Amino acid sequence: MTPSHPIVFLVDVDNTLVDNDGIQQDLKDHLERTYGLAARERYWRILEDLFVELGYRDYIGALQRFRVEHPREVELLSMSSFLMDYPFADRLYPGALEVLKRLRAVTCGSIPFFTSDQLPHYAHALLQVYGMPEVLLHLPGTRGPQPTPKLLPPTDLNYAQVVKHRKGGRVVRVTTTIIFGSEEAVQHR
Repeated sequence: MTPSHPIVFLVDVDNTLVDNDGIQQDLKDHLERTYGLAARERYWRILEDLFVELGYRDYIGALQRFRVEHPREVELLSMSSFLMDYPFADRLYPGALEVLKRLRAVTCGSIPFFTSDQLPHYAHALLQVYGMPEVLLHLPGTRGPQPTPKLLPPTDLNYAQVVKHRKGGRVVRVTTTIIFGSEEAVQHR
């Protein structure tokens, strides 16, 4: 009997399914418009230094370091709102969700194991394709609008974020955070 080998699909997300360059340009434009060119350039230098150190773009971490340098500038607190409220899902390239749907079709309904870095929009895109609407009870005759169900991950959706920690430009440690699924299921994959 011939041993079966699983089929592996590698899907590059950065600037293939998601317009990371557009996200970065929006952030640069916002920083310069709101806080000035010097603030934009300093924030971006911190972000690039963190990228060399960590191996991924830590937008919030760069903001935290930037704010430490400017403890009396309370207007910088609103900078985090831009990042937290950013419509990452709007930066999916046209057809990105269709790629994931096609992947779903060729895997015969079984859900692949997904990994990415720490950007939040990947989880959103996976929920758009694989998510199941939550069941909400709305009693007839009750006041108010009917609640909109959220998309919840199915139990067999396994998604982990893999983070490379760097020192001096070299990877010294890799950590994994499980976003969807269980540790046992992820280890099995």
